[in-house]
Amino acid sequence: MESKSPLYYIHKYLSPDECLREPVPIAMYGCSCVMLEEQKNKGRMGALEKFRLTYVPDEVFVYAIDEALEKPYPARGKSFAHPKVFSNLVKQIEDVHSPCDYVIFFWKNDKIHVILCEMKSKKIKDCLPKIKATRCFIEYLKSLIVNFEDVCPPYFMQGFAYSNVIVDISSNTSQGTLHKNGTHPLAQSIKEKNSSMENSIHRCPLGNQPIRNGAFEMGWASFLRQARIHLQ
Repeated sequence: MESKSPLYYIHKYLSPDECLREPVPIAMYGCSCVMLEEQKNKGRMGALEKFRLTYVPDEVFVYAIDEALEKPYPARGKSFAHPKVFSNLVKQIEDVHSPCDYVIFFWKNDKIHVILCEMKSKKIKDCLPKIKATRCFIEYLKSLIVNFEDVCPPYFMQGFAYSNVIVDISSNTSQGTLHKNGTHPLAQSIKEKNSSMENSIHRCPLGNQPIRNGAFEMGWASFLRQARIHLQ
């Protein structure tokens, strides 16, 4: 029996709506890239619109969950019609109107890692409800895989390794918006209000990163380092 990749089931359940983005080798960049775009910021002065991740390994999937909620889910016999179900659920909860912009899945050290990624430009606020809602969505996805797949890898029974990241264009990493340890002040409210969340919100500033063909650009390893995602 052919062995499946660690993220096979993530791909199986999320790929039908075409909002799952995989690393694509691009000759002009000399590496595999994934583009993250924030449509809602288009045309705004100083807004973060495009963020290109470069040198992305094969075992990385980037899911445009916010975009998926705005697209009709194709009828392909799949029971996982998540955009309608998810949006109807979260809209019933006060202050929760949408999830994070992107969810990044990758496999490292025998564990599935999940980065809940929100793209912001000038003001960083109201991220906590989005992060909570998106994490609930991922746990729902995991529950479906565990309960409906006949042969489910044991690591799906374990907890995913979550990281919460805000990507913005500011180059200021020390004054006003960050604690000395690099975490955003909002992270303190997360710890106080919801002790069950495993990680703080970390900010990944892009102000000093190169812009190439109209997009901020950062390598995968640098992104993990800037977002303080430590893989032991």
